[in-house]
Amino acid sequence: MKPSKGPREPGEFAYADNVGIVEATSKLFALTVDLWNRILQDHGLIFNLQKTEVMVVSWQNKLLQVEVDGNTLQETTGYKYLGVMYNDRGTHEGAIHDRIQKHTANINFLYPLLKKKNVPMKIKTTVYKTILRPTLMYSCGAWTLTNMTIS
Repeated sequence: MKPSKGPREPGEFAYADNVGIVEATSKLFALTVDLWNRILQDHGLIFNLQKTEVMVVSWQNKLLQVEVDGNTLQETTGYKYLGVMYNDRGTHEGAIHDRIQKHTANINFLYPLLKKKNVPMKIKTTVYKTILRPTLMYSCGAWTLTNMTIS
């Protein structure tokens, strides 16, 4: 279900029971949220206000107050969606840090196996290729690297 008629920029995206709305101005954002709410109600669905958060992606500190049926939606500075961290600055430091933490936790968990001399190198390589590397590299194609993230 997509409220707008045809593709437009910036737009909306939906996956399962999650909807992301991206707009250039707070006024357009509020109008789009209101449209989604009305369409959901028309189809007997409920806009879950307890789970809904809004976030402004900007280098400036901007507030975004959006109301749905008289209730102000909670503003956040970051969230995790499909295992990827997003923040209000539009950078990926949090996502990269999260991936490194998960990778380190897996290494610590698998260390007893990886340090054993009687475990063949082929098995250790398979563990690296199927568990450790994918954990570290998940969603890395979408990361924007800065000097800070590279170091």
